[in-house]
Amino acid sequence: MDMAQLLQLSDPLLIEDASKQMEVAEFLSYLAHSVPNWKIAAFLTGVSPKVFRQFLSIASESQLHVLKQEALAAPLRHHLSLFIQAATAEFQETVAVSEKIEQAIEQIDPDKSTREEVLKEEVKIDQLAAQTQHLITQIDRALAIAWNINDPAIVQQMSSMKEAGIKFAHLEIGSPHSLDKSATGLYRAMENRLFSVYGEWDGKEQPVQKPLTDTLEHIHIWFLEEYFILGLLPEIESRQEAIELEKQPEQRRYYLQKVQERFGKLGLHSVQDLKRAWIFSRASLIEFLGNDKRP
Repeated sequence: MDMAQLLQLSDPLLIEDASKQMEVAEFLSYLAHSVPNWKIAAFLTGVSPKVFRQFLSIASESQLHVLKQEALAAPLRHHLSLFIQAATAEFQETVAVSEKIEQAIEQIDPDKSTREEVLKEEVKIDQLAAQTQHLITQIDRALAIAWNINDPAIVQQMSSMKEAGIKFAHLEIGSPHSLDKSATGLYRAMENRLFSVYGEWDGKEQPVQKPLTDTLEHIHIWFLEEYFILGLLPEIESRQEAIELEKQPEQRRYYLQKVQERFGKLGLHSVQDLKRAWIFSRASLIEFLGNDKRP
C-alpha cells in the first residue's frame, strides 16, 4: 500500500493493519502529513516495536513533537512499556560486555601483545561507548514523549534508566585521554595495564625531561646493537661494529643522538608520544617501525 492509499483510509482497524507492514521511513512520512490524532493513534497501534525504536533514533524534533500529545497516550504507553523492557535488557548486555572487556584488559600481557591486538580492544571500548550513547539518546527521546502521557510510573522508570546510563557511560566506560584531560573508565584501565612500565601518566602534556633513548630502557632496549637491528642506525655496517662502538662512550653518545633525531622525525620525542603511539614493549616498537627483524 502506498502513502496516498494509506492516507485515504478512514477505518482505524485498516490503518492499524496497514501500519504493521510499514518501515520507519514510511512512519516518518506518515507523520509529516496533516493527519488527525485518531489516525495517528491507530497507526501507532500497529507499528512494530522495532520501527518505534528506529523512530526514536532518527526522528527530528518536529516529528517527536507530533507524538507529544495526550490523545495518543494509550498506544504510546504500550510502546514505551515495551521500550523499557528492551532498553533494560540492552543495558544489562552492555554492562556484561563492559565486564568482558575489563577482564580482557586484565589478561593483556604487554610483552607478548601486539599493537594491533591492543588497538582491537580499544575499538571494542569505542563501540561500546557509541552503543551506550545511542541507547541514552533513545531513552532521552522516549522520556520526552512519556512526560505527555500522564503516566508517572513510566516517567520514573525512564528517568532512572537515563540516570543509570549516563553514570555508566561516564564512570565505567569513560573517555580517552586528551592534552588537557586524563583517561577514565575502561580507557584508563587499558593505559594502566599497558604503560605501567613507564610510571604513572595523567594524560596531560609534560615537558620532555630526558632523552627518549633513556625512556626506552624501560622496555629493555639499551644498546647500539639493538638500535642497529631496529634499522635506526644505517651508518653502522654490522652488529659487531655496533658492539665495538658501544664500548666507546663518545661514540655511544653520538649514535644515540642519531637515534633520538630519527625518533623525532617519527613524532616520538617523549614518553607521552610513546603512549599515544601505543608503544608499550619492545615488540610494539618493532611493530610501529614496521621492522620484523629481531636480535
